[in-house]
Amino acid sequence: MQEQALNSFQKSGERRGEAVTVGNLGNLMVELGDPENARKYCEQALSIMRDISYHSGESYPTNCLGTRCFCKRTLPARAGDTRRR
Repeated sequence: MQEQALNSFQKSGERRGEAVTVGNLGNLMVELGDPENARKYCEQALSIMRDISYHSGESYPTNCLGTRCFCKRTLPARAGDTRRR
């Protein structure tokens, strides 16, 4: 269902709907235990939201990325950070 909606939004050029739907797919991947695809979808959603200046929507994929990291018990490395994660 989400993939059909995504296809429709992409065809019509409705970027906000596309971003929200891609974010929904990311959240679904978290729920299904697929953190790599979750990351892919959430990063894509965040990129679209930034491109269209949909700043109030950015929290959703950002939260999804945080959930993904928490589920894997890993955090992205920061330059110069030597702490074990």
